Amino acid sequence: MINDYKPVVINIRKCIKQYILDNNIKSLVIGISGGIDSSLCAVLAHPVCLELGISLIGRSITIETNKPDEIKRAAAIGKYFSTNFKEVDLTEVFKQMADGLIKTKQKILILLLIKFDGEI
Repeated sequence: MINDYKPVVINIRKCIKQYILDNNIKSLVIGISGGIDSSLCAVLAHPVCLELGISLIGRSITIETNKPDEIKRAAAIGKYFSTNFKEVDLTEVFKQMADGLIKTKQKILILLLIKFDGEI
């Protein structure tokens, strides 16, 4: 079991830095949900981006099913650790896509019923 996480953090940040340098990256974009995974990624990448002088762009993409506490955590993490944070509410886009998927599913079911009508 690891008791001292500092070397792990240093190694992860070295890997992030090397990836940025090897790929000539001018900015990083991170999706911040308010969960532990994306928050930890922002915390790890932040000092590397500062050191290299590149932007860490944070985006929280929400839909109506996101809980208020998730949105609040994402905003706090994004505002603190990213150089450019925005929340993008895609509820309407999600609803339109969901409606389209339901209609597509209905069309597929109708086609299957027509195809198998004499075979069932």
